[in-house]
Amino acid sequence: ALAPAQLITNDATNVYQLSDGSFELYTVALVSIGRDDPRYAANDNIPGLVRVIDRFTSTDGLTWGNRRRVIEPDANDPSDLQFYYLSVTHTEHGRIGLLGHYRLDAQTIDIEPCFSTDGITWQRPYRKPWISRDAPGITAASYLLHAPHAMVQRHGLWHLFYTGGNFAH
Repeated sequence: ALAPAQLITNDATNVYQLSDGSFELYTVALVSIGRDDPRYAANDNIPGLVRVIDRFTSTDGLTWGNRRRVIEPDANDPSDLQFYYLSVTHTEHGRIGLLGHYRLDAQTIDIEPCFSTDGITWQRPYRKPWISRDAPGITAASYLLHAPHAMVQRHGLWHLFYTGGNFAH
């Protein structure tokens, strides 16, 4: 049996300390759906569950609360889209998110850019991969792209180091 919903996550979790000393955490949460839902996929490794992104906060980094759903597929997304991770880079202009754009039917994960000023309300203006994957089977970046914890700023430029996989999810 599944644990209580408030304890369930699936996969990637990122924790960030904020400028006031408090913390925010982004993690994959699971939403139950019925077999009649267009998002239901019997071929998934967790059929009947959809991956979305939740945010928690903490004053000390040990006790977490204030769980909020911050990103989930909506009517503007294909029915097989789920979200596998949210990596966040804090800048002086707000947060840049690197969203794990998981297409269940194709079994691919891409990096979708998103943006927020408060970490709660996220804008997804592009709704497509930021980095192109290679053709299947060609290189290590042909099926799965995983973003790091955050981008790296050096000499006034932002650098994105990522991991690629040459196998379907």
